[in-house]
Amino acid sequence: MRKGLTPIIATIVLLLITVALAGVAWTYLSGFMATQMKTVTIPPNGAYCTASSVQVLVANGGIDPLTSADITVKSATRATTSTTVDGTLGATIASKGSGIVTFTCPAGTTPVCAGTWSVSIGTAGALQTTSVTCT
Repeated sequence: MRKGLTPIIATIVLLLITVALAGVAWTYLSGFMATQMKTVTIPPNGAYCTASSVQVLVANGGIDPLTSADITVKSATRATTSTTVDGTLGATIASKGSGIVTFTCPAGTTPVCAGTWSVSIGTAGALQTTSVTCT
């Protein structure tokens, strides 16, 4: 008499292996998708100048709130002088909400923010760029 797995036990083992592989794939993909669900967009004419700063309106296109730590790129570079400044997010942006990222212009020109600025704002999921000319 030969000993071995019966067809029923073999089927159950194959199902368990399939479920385990599906669980591993789900764990991997859910971590990947979480970073993709945190995205920002800059609406048309969303960048503007004040007396001492460049401000950019950003919209949260994801399903999770965005904090300053979620926005991994916040930089503005003045084209004429290659001056780069980092931005700050005033408050957490709720899902489908909007907020302002402020770039404080360095002193040294009159007016302080004069020039064309290239602004980059992004998360791990997407990077948005725009430009604004301050006079």
